[in-house]
Parts: sequence; C-alpha cells; structure tokens
Amino acid sequence: QLRQRRGAWRVEAEGSEAALKLLQDRKAEVAVLWEPDVSRALADPQLVKLIGSEDTEHLIVDVLLASRRVLQSEPEAAEALLREYFETLHAYGAAPAQLQDDVAKATGLKDAQVSAMLGGVQWASLDDNGAHWFGVSPAGLPQGQGLIATINDTVTLLRQAGDFDHNPLPDQDPFRITQRQFIAGLYLPQGDATRADSLARPFKPLDDAGWGRLREVGTLKIEPIGFARGTATLDEESRDALNAIAERLRHYPNYRLLIRGHTGIEGDMQANLDLSTQRAQAAAGYFLDNFKVDAQRVRAIGYGGLRPLARLPDESERAWGYRLPRVEFALLGEGY
Repeated sequence: QLRQRRGAWRVEAEGSEAALKLLQDRKAEVAVLWEPDVSRALADPQLVKLIGSEDTEHLIVDVLLASRRVLQSEPEAAEALLREYFETLHAYGAAPAQLQDDVAKATGLKDAQVSAMLGGVQWASLDDNGAHWFGVSPAGLPQGQGLIATINDTVTLLRQAGDFDHNPLPDQDPFRITQRQFIAGLYLPQGDATRADSLARPFKPLDDAGWGRLREVGTLKIEPIGFARGTATLDEESRDALNAIAERLRHYPNYRLLIRGHTGIEGDMQANLDLSTQRAQAAAGYFLDNFKVDAQRVRAIGYGGLRPLARLPDESERAWGYRLPRVEFALLGEGY
C-alpha cells in the first residue's frame, strides 16, 4: 500500500548529506546516514536512530576502495595513504581532546554531539586490521579474517533481500576483491627479526595513560616461572624459562612486554601484592640485565591473589593452589 500511495519505497540519494536533506524535508521517512550527518539528524527531536554501527559486530565496515590498475601502477601511493591514516589514528588515540576539538571545528557540531558521535565509533587500529580483519600476524599470534566473513555475510543479506539473485563476487570468492599485502607490509615486522640486536631496539617512553592505550595481541607461553617460597629470587629453571622467552621475543621486535605477577589467594593481601610485584620486577630485570632489553619496552605489575586462575574440572584444591603463583608475559601493540 505504501508503494501504491507514494511510489517506489526506496529513493536513491547522492550520499549521506543528500539523504539527510530528504529526511529533513520529510521527503523520506527513513534514511541511511553516516557521521556527521547522523548527529545532525538527531538534533531534530522528531527523528530517532533505529540502528547504528555501535549496535553491530563485524557488519558495518569502512573500507578503502582502489582499482587494480592503481594498485599495480602506483602501489607506493596506497602504502603512503594507509601509513598516514594509521599514524593519524594513533596520534588521535593519544590525544582524544584534540580529536574532539578538530571534529567540532570540521563539522560545526556542539561538544555534546561530538562526544556522542565519537562514542559510537568502533576504531580499528593497525593491529586490529592485521590480526583480526585481514588474517596477517606474526607467527604464533592469534589471527582472524573478519573482512572475509563480513563480505560473505553481506552477500547473504543482499540475496535474502532480493538485491541479487546470485552471488555477485568474481568466482564467488571474497578474496578476489580484497588486498591484504599493504596491511601486511605495515603490520608485520620488517627485515630479519631474529638478529641479535632486535631485543635491544629502543622504545619511546610511555606514561600510565600511554600504557593503558596499548592493546594486548598475544601471550608468550612458557613453563612456570618458579621462585623459592616467599621470595622473588629466580632459580636456575626459571632463568632457563626466561631465556626461552627472550628467544621468542626476538620474533616480535615491534611489541612491548607486560609482565604480570600473581600469588596464591591465601595470606595477607598487601604482602601478596608486594611479592607478586617483586617477582614480576625480577623477571623484567633479568631481561634488562642479560639481554639489554630497553627498560621503556617492559612494564612489571603485581596483582597478588586478585586474579586467580579458574579451577579446572575435578582439579584438587592442592593442584589448583600450586598453579596460582605465576608470572605471565603479554605482548602489547601500539594500536597504530
């Protein structure tokens, strides 16, 4: 009935701004918009948002489109654009107030509107793009191919909606319309990552806020780091385990290292916190003293018994308690 009274239900517009104008002029009842037009639309009390990217997971994605001719003839242009994009993203991540000001100036929106808009943005860093969207990451770290899954899901939705009666992808293969080598070139370590001096590469200092913005990209699995009861003194087996960690760390020259110390759950809480911190610091000091790892690359934190491991099914309390005192090693990415 709606089609008969008002013509075709779908009206095409030249972009988000034009769609917003149709909505504001009441020539359309629903519009697909993107920012900052979403925030401009919500300034009208009679308009409401039905769904936004914050309500989805791996569905609404911003992508860079380039012709194969350009990628083949000017690959350096695509690489430069992506590098500048991720460097800008990283810079704004470290200066959110500056991002707020710049967006307000560029859009003319009020501070409250800008805050609401930025709060709905799901940022995908270089780490996210490499490991989770394009399936490229250093050996041993988790990876996924979210972009391929999103393309397949989108094709399914479009076919169900009747926009296509067949899979429109070349050879029905989503890999035919994606290019991951540019992300891989930026994300993966360059050169020989196993060279002896890779552990000693310098890192810029970070304050607490900077460390807080880092993203955990994986953990280095090792044998338990053992200490004499109630001490932070490394035994010979623990030093061997730390040597193995250092060898694995050579393969990840671009990542910082978070060392987390834990104790059992019994005893004085403050004493446990102090002991776990001392043990984490002992492991960090071993890397600094024996492998010349930059002190700015490593952070040691103790949690005492505040983060116990989950007890395994049918695990005895004694066996569980034996696993609780531990030192963990996490790789952190800059998020750029």
